[in-house]
Amino acid sequence: MRHAGKLGVGVAVFGVVLATRCAAGDPPLAELLPTPDGATWTFRMSGAAVTSADVVVRVGRAGPGAASFFGEGVESRDVEGAVVLTREGEAQGGLLVERDAAELKLGIDPWGELFAARWTVPVGVEDGATWPGHQLFPSCGFLPLPATFSAHAVKVTVPAGTFDALRIDGEAEWGDQPVRESVWLVRGLGIVKLETRDESWELVSSSLAASKKK
Repeated sequence: MRHAGKLGVGVAVFGVVLATRCAAGDPPLAELLPTPDGATWTFRMSGAAVTSADVVVRVGRAGPGAASFFGEGVESRDVEGAVVLTREGEAQGGLLVERDAAELKLGIDPWGELFAARWTVPVGVEDGATWPGHQLFPSCGFLPLPATFSAHAVKVTVPAGTFDALRIDGEAEWGDQPVRESVWLVRGLGIVKLETRDESWELVSSSLAASKKK
């Protein structure tokens, strides 16, 4: 595997990557995680690896060597050239986001250019839906763990305001330890909150937020 030599590295560079395979005519998935040119987001971050509280991210492109890991195996796929939201200044952690005709895929960036699967969101997802998948956790030996995903329509309050959101939960087990991670998505705005084993994000402001508050 091309990136196998990097599996022992542990510190990340912040980025959110959106692969450019978004299918035409699929507005529900596109609206869940919009990335228009010039958009900015500021997140308040906390966690053991976070070095600054408020983080500004901007749209850019993934560089050479960027790859993702999804599915039941750990073979990597190149994502060079994908849309990327980059943090200004020093970074910790990141998130890969891919769209196609069937689903959204979200993966944590544990090392700066390798993205491990965390959530999948099928097209047409509705409140109360559940579906199977896999999650990968570098701190759990980078093994693909069978997971159950679920969607929940909720109101969420973050520093940016109160929003109607779709919370996506991913639940797996590492040995006898349950692992649960969640992301809150708002149509037309994207991620407003995220909680993983290692860190938490809450939206402070965004150039897309004005029309989405409730």
